Amino acid sequence: MGGKPKNEIFKEWNEARNTLKHHGKERDEVITINLFDEAYWMIKRALANAKKLQVPIGKELDFENWVVINVNS
Repeated sequence: MGGKPKNEIFKEWNEARNTLKHHGKERDEVITINLFDEAYWMIKRALANAKKLQVPIGKELDFENWVVINVNS
């Protein structure tokens, strides 16, 4: 992670979510995000957290295969 503090890493990971959550509260701005990328990385983080908690996820391989077939081709 390049030696960044954890709070900076989490801030970067949550940037799109937080921008959408607080959009328009302080100023008008244009937001451009790749919704697929944001969803993919949120799912990957959730899967990693599930493993840490020893929660079995039955469809994890199906998800990865779907990504390979539908996105990377």
